[in-house]
Amino acid sequence: MLSKRSLFLFLTGSIGLLALTNCSDNDIVVGAAGNSGSDGSDAGSSAKGGSAGKSGSTGSPGGATGEAGTPDGEGGNGGSGNEAGDSAGGTGNVSGSGAASGNGTIGEGGSGGEAGAPEPTGPHQNPILKYNFDAGSGLVVLDVAGSGLNATLSTNSWASTGRTGAGLALAGGIPPAAYVTVPPGIFKNVKSTTIAAWVKIGVDLAWSRIFDFGNAASGTETRFMYLTPNNGTGMRFSTYGGADTRESTITTSTLLPTNIWKHVAVTSEEGGKRAIYIDGHPAARATTVDVTPSELEPLGANSWLGKSRFPDAGLSGTMDDFTVYDRVLSPAEIATLAYPKADYSRLAFDEASGTVSADASDRAVNATLNGATWSSGVPGLSGAAVQLNGVDQFVTLNNPLSGCTTEATIALWVKQETSQPWARILDLGGTSDNFMFLTPAGVDGKLQLNIHATPPIVETVVTSGSAYPTDGAWHHVAVVISGLVASLYIDGNVSGNTPLPVTPLVLGATNNNWLGKSRFPDPYFKGALDELRVSCRAFTSDEIKNLAFH
Repeated sequence: MLSKRSLFLFLTGSIGLLALTNCSDNDIVVGAAGNSGSDGSDAGSSAKGGSAGKSGSTGSPGGATGEAGTPDGEGGNGGSGNEAGDSAGGTGNVSGSGAASGNGTIGEGGSGGEAGAPEPTGPHQNPILKYNFDAGSGLVVLDVAGSGLNATLSTNSWASTGRTGAGLALAGGIPPAAYVTVPPGIFKNVKSTTIAAWVKIGVDLAWSRIFDFGNAASGTETRFMYLTPNNGTGMRFSTYGGADTRESTITTSTLLPTNIWKHVAVTSEEGGKRAIYIDGHPAARATTVDVTPSELEPLGANSWLGKSRFPDAGLSGTMDDFTVYDRVLSPAEIATLAYPKADYSRLAFDEASGTVSADASDRAVNATLNGATWSSGVPGLSGAAVQLNGVDQFVTLNNPLSGCTTEATIALWVKQETSQPWARILDLGGTSDNFMFLTPAGVDGKLQLNIHATPPIVETVVTSGSAYPTDGAWHHVAVVISGLVASLYIDGNVSGNTPLPVTPLVLGATNNNWLGKSRFPDPYFKGALDELRVSCRAFTSDEIKNLAFH
């Protein structure tokens, strides 16, 4: 059974409680407000609306139209609502109207009924479930989305510091001592969903679970869903629909780094489309067997965060902000959930107008376009991108290496239209003796990184093992400096690395930081740039591979 592992969390909508009028005690209803009374012509009082209809599974209409008011007087009361069935409310009818000679104000709407059993009302803009783990003590995990889907913690296991506020502390183990049991009803009538969470893996244990939800007690389950950060080769999202032929599985080829906060999200769209996102960027996509979340209901007691239904280890690390939607969020919405704080700068270049592109992080490495234009709908990427003409256009960055000392990562998408020797993808530094630059057309037309710190330190040159592609297509490029090694990546693969004589990143003032322009009389870059990320941490090779997925 270890091939059938599932993770997923989601929540259906709920209907708020409304006040009830003209309903008997044994009726469970959700009433809707009556319509407004019409205006008269002179100085009458307001017409009163009809009472709300009593609720039912389908809900019959509410009361009849109220009688007309007398001239210059008060409008008549609306009729009472009709009784309906079990849960969904009926609708109040038109309210009373003022007479022709009256001038009454708008009539009062009918009162609502009491709430019946929750029924979904269609996709929600906001999450239908969210555990922010900010309680910090106790065994109750509150659903702060307001749907009342509170969960239960197996033992008092909290982290004082989560991604934001407190968090959930998990220590692995078989079986794990700490995990969260979620209630049934999360996926009732849910056909599409997005499930997202912040996780900081402590020890990367194979087949551990971020979540694992099923419809029956352990040993008799027929349908379940899980997300594991490590199936041996990558992160796997799987939904099992009761037979081997109905298992929807999607897997990345990468693992999460340990002791680093990472945002993970999965989407499941009716029709079989699935995706995994890491830090707001897609890491895997596929169209598989269509197994909808609603097939898991009613969820059984074996529905957990941090625990597997099989004899696997529990999740080791910290979890925060576990969130479920009853719709597939857009890539831009998922990127917003993955707000990086000061972990890294992200410039999506999606503004498509103006001359400034904002850094979607606390690092404030904003960009200014100097003559550069926006290229909307660039083939191969979503959103806009920066277009450079290779003559006089470039982009200025606001001190991107601020705070970097021994490590750094610079990664972006590049579309080179014309190869010009020594044109720059980027050129960062202060004076002519204190800089680093990346060119797609260095020696022999290869991608080349030059790091030139203050003399007498010898300049370091890192060159790719093959010529940079000149096919006019999008390619992902990354520079990673880790201690005394600098590495180049093309399309997620290491293309060259070189030992460094000393730590190179103390470059001093970096007031000349450009994309597309050189500090020397070299050609400008001709092409397009997109999705720039800059960090003072050396990303792992798997993190670079994730960013290079498209």
